Amino acid sequence: RGAGAEAFLDTAKAEGLPVQGVVTGVNAGGYEVKVGSVRAFCPRSHISRIPTDEPETWIGQTVSFKVLETGDKTVLSARELEEERAAEGRQAFWATASVGDVREGRIVSVREWGVFVDVDGVEGLVHKSELGWDTGVDPASLYVPGTAVQVRILDMDRVKDRVSLSLKDPTANPWLKVGTDFVVGRVYDGTVQGTQPFGVFVELAQGLRGLVHVSRAGDRQVQRGDRVAVRIRDIDTEAKRIELEWSDGSGDRVGGSSGDTGSLGTLGDLFKGLKI
Repeated sequence: RGAGAEAFLDTAKAEGLPVQGVVTGVNAGGYEVKVGSVRAFCPRSHISRIPTDEPETWIGQTVSFKVLETGDKTVLSARELEEERAAEGRQAFWATASVGDVREGRIVSVREWGVFVDVDGVEGLVHKSELGWDTGVDPASLYVPGTAVQVRILDMDRVKDRVSLSLKDPTANPWLKVGTDFVVGRVYDGTVQGTQPFGVFVELAQGLRGLVHVSRAGDRQVQRGDRVAVRIRDIDTEAKRIELEWSDGSGDRVGGSSGDTGSLGTLGDLFKGLKI
């Protein structure tokens, strides 16, 4: 430990100046850090305000720290420095952010209902329905804390300090293909996504599902994952609903043998009260 290096750290502690250190190792309590010629220590809970399940990923990284203690033992904190910067970032966020903005963020935590993302010091939620166009995704299988992501702001409430975010890419919206790649009367291969008392949901493309209503399902037995051929009977683009029927895989004729849908009501009637 050189006298010059120790004096530098004493000054940094007294004046609250950040110092650069290289993380050289991990032990039971935290991280070994080299600041110039000085060997220092950063407690595990102080390496970042955003936790990680893989502490070894910090090894070799150059990190900005706040000096907490000097003398016999130099103790550092990157988290406290990040918290100070986050406080400044939060003020700037609420002053400049708008619904529809795309911002850089880092995942803070992953839950079964979605992921929490830190954006400029403000923590927002990406509900699992906004993780992607595939509504069946498991958040834990796709994301881990600390991952950098691009998010779009869906809603903001300054009073409640609440932000709703989305990871969906608007250009990948499967409904952009409806009316061109997917049209009424055509037969398509699909995958059964689930069965309900009111019918069978079939996925035509990632994030694009339709319903074979129970009144048209007949006695056909299917289960999740089965590949099936279906014909599109009707499309409600406003409600984002597609009505399907079983097909033998041939022909482009709409509506089975008679083509009469009157006795079954409208597409809206079939889907009434349902969320796809």
